[in-house]
Amino acid sequence: MIDAPPAGIPPVDAPPADAEAGAAPETGAASSASLDTRTLSRALFLRLATLAQDSPERAYVRDTLIELNLPLVRYAAARFRSRNEPMEDIVQVGT
Repeated sequence: MIDAPPAGIPPVDAPPADAEAGAAPETGAASSASLDTRTLSRALFLRLATLAQDSPERAYVRDTLIELNLPLVRYAAARFRSRNEPMEDIVQVGT
């Protein structure tokens, strides 16, 4: 889990637990959550671009982006399951 945000930054909710790799195709509320995740990711990337390298806020935004997109990383890593690399290693590279 990520730490609490620096002062003045509202906390960001993590993606729902059912957004794991291998989940059924998204419909209804799930596709809405996916859209929200993409919108939030885009906003966080734009914010990240404006922050100084050594800013604590930058570290928080970066960690939030990583955690927010872990389901996508796990999905992509699952596609390499047939290779001789441990799944955890592939996920680590993706983060």
